[in-house]
Amino acid sequence: MILRTLILLFLILCSSCVFAPSRKEFAQVYFNLGNAYLKLGEAESAARAFLKAAEYDNGFASATFNLAKSYMLAGRYGNALEIIESLLEEEEDNATLRSVQAYCYY
Repeated sequence: MILRTLILLFLILCSSCVFAPSRKEFAQVYFNLGNAYLKLGEAESAARAFLKAAEYDNGFASATFNLAKSYMLAGRYGNALEIIESLLEEEEDNATLRSVQAYCYY
């Protein structure tokens, strides 16, 4: 139900605006879609949505982190670690990133 609602909102956003939505708006829609997929337990679908969000807004750290989290939940630990380690280059003392890193290595 959440997924259908988000898709409907996405379609309304795309069709009802006189002006084209910004890249950040598209990124936010894909981010919300990814979160809905995570709640449904669909990690691979969530990863695809977070990847699109990050493509639309490459500075969207939450989408990038959630992409890593989705990969981890899907058992794609190598992909998750690549992202986590790149995020750690900017925030090496981030406890949440270290926790996900440790889980992937475990």
